[in-house]
Amino acid sequence: LPPPPPSLPPSPPSPPPHLWPMRVTGYNNGFLGNCQLGLDVDGDGALSGIDPNTATDSRGTVDLMEVAVEMGFTQAGFTQLLTEKEAAVTAGTGTSPLVLLMPGLSTSGCIDVYTNLPARFALHAPISFSETGMTTLSVLVALEASLAGTLPPDATWAAGGGSVIDTLVALGTPVALGTDGAASALRAIFGWADTGADVGTWALGTYDAIGAIWLGEDPVLATAVARSTMEQVAILAIIRELYLPNVEAASGTLARAQSSGWLAQRLYYHWIRALLGASETADAETGLATYNSAVSTILLVTEASVKSALDTLYETAEAKLGANATFPGSALRDALPAILANAFTELTAAVADLETLGSRRRALSQTGCVHC
Repeated sequence: LPPPPPSLPPSPPSPPPHLWPMRVTGYNNGFLGNCQLGLDVDGDGALSGIDPNTATDSRGTVDLMEVAVEMGFTQAGFTQLLTEKEAAVTAGTGTSPLVLLMPGLSTSGCIDVYTNLPARFALHAPISFSETGMTTLSVLVALEASLAGTLPPDATWAAGGGSVIDTLVALGTPVALGTDGAASALRAIFGWADTGADVGTWALGTYDAIGAIWLGEDPVLATAVARSTMEQVAILAIIRELYLPNVEAASGTLARAQSSGWLAQRLYYHWIRALLGASETADAETGLATYNSAVSTILLVTEASVKSALDTLYETAEAKLGANATFPGSALRDALPAILANAFTELTAAVADLETLGSRRRALSQTGCVHC
């Protein structure tokens, strides 16, 4: 008799499930609670129809898979949708769908749970196809996305804002920096490269600075990112109030709120680009934009530094909005630097206190005494 056939080799193990970034967390000063957050599947710049979306919890978080299943997707179907989107991005034939966070208009709606104030700015970022299983949204994450070349949905967010808004939309934006260039730009301008953290081990769009502070993890980096975020929320709020008269009041409360938030963030984008421009260089090997340490000083702690930053902002706005726009008066411009310098100094001290509390909590947890 012939010898028996050799045994079949064992089947290869199943690949581990892809950790799609199903958990999305929004934060600015604190976590953004009770805000509409979801995935803009149909690309219309809103969260409606088939888009998985729901209100964030008190930690600013939504689990997109859970929401998708509740809305009628199967887990396999939603995973397949993201798989196809990722494949299109990799092949250069498509773009990542946007994760959107839409603000409320009152304290009973979308709020910053740290300040208990209404969140004023819609946030966007391409969904991250990383293996961390999470995406974060903040004003700086949205800025990084815009710098990289993924802009917010202008047609929806700026609609009905009036002629000045239309002028700004028509201008478009400077050349995109790309993902690595945008990350390099923010690390330089906010000084994160000087924190001692390995820049290759973290990404802003998946980094929860508030959670890291609370857990006492990477305290120097976490507090640097948190402080920068809080400072920029304040800057954005100031830009919004300074240039709000340029948004048509007749457009309705919701449309005006959305258009004014869009205006502030677009002017903010152009302001950051103006601050970066002089120090932008191209890496000889990769061609990517990089930034030297000369720009790592948006240090809003002295009256002179605040005045310098605001002067660049005013010049940028005047160049972008045109002659028909309404600009802040000289008295207000003269008063702001001293007020803001004091506020930012106090903010730096407050964030340092949070760092101390997080470090103490971490030390206690390592001894098993988490409630001491």
